Amino acid sequence: MTTQIQVEDILVDVHFKRIKRLNLRVQAPHGAVRVSAPAWVSLGAVQKFVAANLGWIRQQQQRLASRPLQAPLRYLDGETIYLWGQGYPLRLVKSARGPAVELRDGQVRLAVRGAASRARRAAQVAAWYREQLRAAALPLIAQWEPAIGRRSSGLAIQQMKTRWGSCNTATGAIRLNTELAKRPPHLLEYVVVHELVHLIEPSHNQVFKAHMTRLMPRWREYRKELNRGAPG
Repeated sequence: MTTQIQVEDILVDVHFKRIKRLNLRVQAPHGAVRVSAPAWVSLGAVQKFVAANLGWIRQQQQRLASRPLQAPLRYLDGETIYLWGQGYPLRLVKSARGPAVELRDGQVRLAVRGAASRARRAAQVAAWYREQLRAAALPLIAQWEPAIGRRSSGLAIQQMKTRWGSCNTATGAIRLNTELAKRPPHLLEYVVVHELVHLIEPSHNQVFKAHMTRLMPRWREYRKELNRGAPG
C-alpha cells in the first residue's frame, strides 16, 4: 500500500511493507521524502515519526538544494539515470539488434550495437524519456479534461530550457518538458493540470490560482518541489 501525507510543509510518500521498523529517506536529487513503514503501523504513527524528524529532513533538503547541478552524463556503464524521481544504474548491453532502452531488474539497460558514440547513446536515452513521458501524460490529460471542462488539441514532448510546460491557448496544444520524466509522477500531474487550466485562463492571475486551488489544493507545494531543480 502506498499513500501520501503532509506534515507541516513537507509532502511525504509512505510505503507500507513487510518490514520491522520505520525507515525515512530524503532522496536525491530533489529532496523527495519517503517513509517505509511496517504494514501494522498506523498512519498517525507515521505522521508523528515524520514530525519528530522534521529538522533532519529540512537539513537534508537544504544540503541537496545546495549541491551543484549533475554533471553532464557520458552514458557510460554505472552512471545514474533518473526516472520518476528514482535513480537507477545504467547498464550497457551489447546487442546485434540495435539500440533499445528498458527498465529491468532495477537497472536502466541500454542495448547498443558495437561501439556506439556518446551522441547516439544520448539520443536513444532521450527518445526513451519522451516515450515514458508521453505514455504517462496522455492518461493524465484524459483524466483531467472532464474536471477542467476543456480539451487539449494535442501533446508535444520536447526538451525545454526554462519551462516545465506550455499551453498554446489559440490552438489548445500542450507541450511538456522531457525533464519531467525524471521527476516524481505527482509533479507531472501538477504540470498537466497547470497547462490545462490555461485553456480556461491564459494568465497566472487570481482566477487561474482559484481554479488551481479548486482542482489541486496542494499545487503550490508541488510547484515549490518542482522548482528545486531548474529545467534542463
